Amino acid sequence: MATLLGIGSIVLLAAAGWAGLLLVLLAQRLARLQWRTVRARAMAREDIPTAHRQDMDIAGAQLEQLGFIYRYSASANKAVVLPDDEFSYFDVYQHTDGHSHALVSLAPVPSAHDACMLQFITSFDDGCNWLTLNRCRHFSPVRLASWKVFDDYLPRWQQAWQRHLRRVQAARSPVLTDATVVQRRLYQSFEALISDMAARGDLAPIAGSPFFRLTWMAALRFAAIALAGQWRTAWALAGTPPPPSNNPEAAAAHRADADLRVFQEQMALRRSTTYSIRTQWLIFAVTAVLFLLVGGWTFSWSLVPILLAVIAIHEGGHYLAMKLTGHRNVAVFFLPGLGGVATGEKAHASPLEKLAVYLAGPVPGLLLAGVAFWLNSSGVWAGPAWLSQFLIVSLVINYFNLLPIVPLDGGRVLEALIFSRLPRLRLGFTLICCVALFGLGVMLEEMVLELVAVLLAFGLPQHWRLMQLDLAVRRETDGATPAADETRGLQDIFAALQAPRFQAWSFAKRAA
Repeated sequence: MATLLGIGSIVLLAAAGWAGLLLVLLAQRLARLQWRTVRARAMAREDIPTAHRQDMDIAGAQLEQLGFIYRYSASANKAVVLPDDEFSYFDVYQHTDGHSHALVSLAPVPSAHDACMLQFITSFDDGCNWLTLNRCRHFSPVRLASWKVFDDYLPRWQQAWQRHLRRVQAARSPVLTDATVVQRRLYQSFEALISDMAARGDLAPIAGSPFFRLTWMAALRFAAIALAGQWRTAWALAGTPPPPSNNPEAAAAHRADADLRVFQEQMALRRSTTYSIRTQWLIFAVTAVLFLLVGGWTFSWSLVPILLAVIAIHEGGHYLAMKLTGHRNVAVFFLPGLGGVATGEKAHASPLEKLAVYLAGPVPGLLLAGVAFWLNSSGVWAGPAWLSQFLIVSLVINYFNLLPIVPLDGGRVLEALIFSRLPRLRLGFTLICCVALFGLGVMLEEMVLELVAVLLAFGLPQHWRLMQLDLAVRRETDGATPAADETRGLQDIFAALQAPRFQAWSFAKRAA
C-alpha cells in the first residue's frame, strides 16, 4: 500500500512539474511578442485575397440559410506584430430580425471542423455588447469594459448561435438594431484594445518603441488560458466527425495548405522574436533562486549550491555550443528539484551541430573533473575540501548524463545518430528508457530519477503520434531524387496529416 501511495505521489508531482514546465515555456513565448494598436477599415468584398475569400464565402452561405444578410467587409491589422505584417479580413452579416450580427474571419488555427471563426454580436441600448465565440476564447483572453464574452466550447458553431440567441431573448435591456452604431462600437473596441490592456496592467510599453509587451503575470495567465482552452477544444470535439465534403481530395488539399500557412506564420513569428539580455538574466536568476530553495528544503542546504554550480557549468557548455553553431533565442534556466535546461532555435541544424551541442554539456565537466583528480592524486596540486566535493558531484552528474537514456544527453546523441530514421525503434527505445530510469530510481531510492522517468512517460503519446506520422509521410525511394527542402518536406508532412486517422488531432498536435 505504501509503495502504491509513493508511486501515486511521484506521478502527481511529475504531472504538476510537466504542466508547470509547459506553462512557463508558453508564457516565455507570449512575453516575447510585440503588441500594437489595432485599427479597422472598410474595404470592398472582392478585394479580400482569394485564399481568405473562399472559406469566408462558404461560412457566409451557411449564415444566409439561418436568416443573415451580408452588410460589409473590413480589414484590420493584427494586434500581435508579425514578420509579414498580414492583415485580418472579415465579413459582417446582420440577422433579418436586426438583433444580432455575425463576424466571419479565418479561424486562428486550421481545423477540419471549422475553417472560419464566427463571432456573434448583439449590442444593447445601455451601451453593453455581448459577443459569443465558439472554441476560440483562449486565443484572445482579453477583457473590454463594455463587452461581455461567452464561449461554451461546443462541437458546432450552429450550437453556439442557438446559445447566443437564447441569451439575447432573455436579456432585459432593449437590443440596438442600428447597424451603423454597432459597426462604430466594433471599430472602437479594436482601437481600445491595447490601451485597455495597458490600463489593466496586462501590457507594458517597450522603451524606445511604439509597441508593448505582456507583463510576466499576464503572460502566465494567458498561457494558462491557452492550455486550458486547447484541452477544452479537444474534449468538445472528441467523437464528433468533421462535416462531410463533396470533394474529399480537394478538401484535404485545402486543409493541408491552411495548416502549412499557419504553421509557417507561427515559425516565422518565433524566429523573429528574441530574448533581451535583461530577460535572459532575470529568468536565469529567478529559476536559480527557486532551485536553491527547493533543493535546500528537499535535499541539503550545503550540497545544493554545489549542485547548482555543476548544472550551471553543464548547461553553460550547451549554451556556448548553441551560440557557436548559430542558434537563436538561446537561454538557460533551472528546473527546481530536477536540473537545468538550455534552449535555442535553429531551423536547419545539422546532425554534427546537434552532436556538438549535446556533448558540450557533459564532456567539459568530465574533463575538468578528470584533470583535477589526476593533479590531486599525483601530488601536483591539492585543492580545498569543498572543491573535492564539487569535482565528485561534477563527475557523477556528467557521467550519468552520458547514459544512453532519453532525455539525457547520451540518449539524445543516440537519437541523432541512429533513431532519427527508425520511428518504431525510437518509440521502443523511449519506452525502455522510461522503465530503466524508473527502475534505477527505485534501486537507488532516488525520487528525482523516478520523477524524470514519469515525466518522460508523459511524452510517450507524442512519440506514438510521431511514429504514426513518420510512417505515413510519403518519401522518394529512388536514389536520383534530391533531398526535399524545408518547404517541400512540410508540404509532404501536412499532406500526410490529412488522412482520416489524423483528422481527430488538433492543430497543436499536428504542429508539434
